[in-house]
Amino acid sequence: SFETKHEHSIHKTSRMKLMNTQKFFLVLAMCTFVLSMMTVVCKEIEATNEWQIIGENDTIPAGAHVRMDMTTGEKWVKLLDEDEEGGDVKAASVEIESDGRTSAVVVGDPKESPKNAGADSQPEHYDYDMMHRTLSKLPEEEKQRMGGLPELPLNGVNAASKDDRILFEKRMKEIWEKRQAELKNFQEDHLADLPKLLMNRIDQIKDYLENPYSHLVELAHSQEEETENIEDIEDTVVDNIVSVLEDLEFHVGDVDMTRDFHTLGGWSPLVSLLSSDVHYVTTKDNQNATVRVTDEELETWIDRIQLSAAWVIGTAVKNTGEFFLYAVEPVVIRNDIEETSALRLLLEQFVKSASSKKKKRQKFMYALGSLLRGNRVAQLSFVEINGHDSLAKALEHEMLNNNDAALAKRILALMGDIVTDNKTAEQEKGENNEKVIRAFASPSVCQSSLKSLSHSSHVLLETAVRTFQSLVPYCGDWDMELALSAMVSVKKFWQGEPDLDSEIRSELLGLAAATIEAIRLKSQEK
Repeated sequence: SFETKHEHSIHKTSRMKLMNTQKFFLVLAMCTFVLSMMTVVCKEIEATNEWQIIGENDTIPAGAHVRMDMTTGEKWVKLLDEDEEGGDVKAASVEIESDGRTSAVVVGDPKESPKNAGADSQPEHYDYDMMHRTLSKLPEEEKQRMGGLPELPLNGVNAASKDDRILFEKRMKEIWEKRQAELKNFQEDHLADLPKLLMNRIDQIKDYLENPYSHLVELAHSQEEETENIEDIEDTVVDNIVSVLEDLEFHVGDVDMTRDFHTLGGWSPLVSLLSSDVHYVTTKDNQNATVRVTDEELETWIDRIQLSAAWVIGTAVKNTGEFFLYAVEPVVIRNDIEETSALRLLLEQFVKSASSKKKKRQKFMYALGSLLRGNRVAQLSFVEINGHDSLAKALEHEMLNNNDAALAKRILALMGDIVTDNKTAEQEKGENNEKVIRAFASPSVCQSSLKSLSHSSHVLLETAVRTFQSLVPYCGDWDMELALSAMVSVKKFWQGEPDLDSEIRSELLGLAAATIEAIRLKSQEK
């Protein structure tokens, strides 16, 4: 009924908000943890009995006495002196313990510091302006959850009347301390359990691989029970293979989590999900099952699992040189004798996927781009399995059928980036990866790039010209007159396009002129 669906929608929305809050805290906790573990190359202060100023990147020996001039923001350090008495500087002071912890103390005799003074210690000092600036950057729903932030006095806390200042500081202290307590509790509950969480996700993937059919049946029937739209299925609870992968994609956006996931043995099971074979394993129990799903339903969910796995793989490796070898790392699917790899399986599935499966093909192209850009080892492997020809054929298919201009644009961009990667290596390091450049200067790639200049979709035109320009010095089988004519037409189009911003128009016309000049130079060589 409408009421039931409405109630479900409200329930889902509230759970999504909770999930967003949890993710916010997790990111904040992880950032705090990473920052606390970072090592900065800097100079350690050699403390003496005299106060000396601390530079921005200087480190301080344990057991030192530190104070800050609240007027200038300067920090000073000296060795602890039991006979020390407070000076004339208006300062807050910090003691650094041997284990790296810090505790606030009042400038003066260390015996009077809060850790020794008990109930008679002076209250902690807070920078309320800083606290307000920090908390004001939180999402609106988080501020509302805390009861809202009080308005910052017009000229700062110190300029407010006594009564206003007391009310403001009291409220800010309540919010701040509650926030710190929540963060501490969240760190204790979740940060220490991150390896356990990853192991749980790996076990869930392995459990799916043991008996995929039963999981697929559950997915199909959960769809029927919750919604008629596959995109709206409840995904806030990590209790099925799709939600496992979507949750994992969030976590592997962190470098340390990706490294741990690989170390714990998660890479091979994850890559296995790209193979179609692993999803069609039929056990004896499945053959006798009374609950069945149609082949169409199975295919729909397998597609979604594969695109989700591709998404995780792309996010894990993207722009991180340390993980580039994961792209070609040998993986054995079940009991197969032959080894494969994430790169090979991504290309195979991209080629096999019907053009109607736009979302799946786009996710696979995202993953291929993540594994290939800047990754020379993966690029060599890619041309060895004729990946360049597969991209050229896919590009021509998308353009010929006007099927997916966005996907065609991604293919063009990837081809251009791979050529540029190797061109840059040749210019900067004296290394010319001839095998990769020759492959991408093949007739199939060059011709598909040339055809893209005449495509009816203006969405991909700039990318088409940039890729074409990168290929001009290497392609030798072009009809140069046709290439020149195509670029002159592109230039005229940009000159007459009324909706172009003047700066963008100028940039595009410069690109067109440079490409036309490159074609003329290539013609002279021939």
